[in-house]
Amino acid sequence: MWNTESIMHGKQRPRGLLKNRRTLAARSIVCLILIGMMGLLSVISWNFSAYGSEKTFLLIEEKKSNTGKYTLLIYKFHIAGLGYTRIYWAVLPCGHVGREREDLSAYELPEGYMGIGWSENDELVIEEWRPYYFMGRNTVLKTGDMFKGVRIRLHEKRNKRR
Repeated sequence: MWNTESIMHGKQRPRGLLKNRRTLAARSIVCLILIGMMGLLSVISWNFSAYGSEKTFLLIEEKKSNTGKYTLLIYKFHIAGLGYTRIYWAVLPCGHVGREREDLSAYELPEGYMGIGWSENDELVIEEWRPYYFMGRNTVLKTGDMFKGVRIRLHEKRNKRR
């Protein structure tokens, strides 16, 4: 056994006792962190269905064609709790009612193309862009092609990166 007087005055250190205290303290801290993380994850997963299911339609810009037959919509979604989605471009007939509630995927430009606006000849001016995500489909559009009843004009970038 140890002499308690010499331990209190720092003359003799019980190494085994301090080592056990340190490992006990470290294990306690790790357990508290894990319990806190499990509690946080349970709260997040409990509320995930409420946060992840609601999409809010956010209209960025609406550009009507010169004849007024078509509209280029530039929009994105805000998914509560998860943030914003990417920007979408859709070409749909003017007077299309209830666009916030309907699925616009049938009118969206193919991945890799963004809508710029309308030309004097009522052509949809588009530009190529490289998405930051993996593109699932490879659709190629050229000047003169038809998309949803609208003639396409491909705008070339001036400062094109390779």
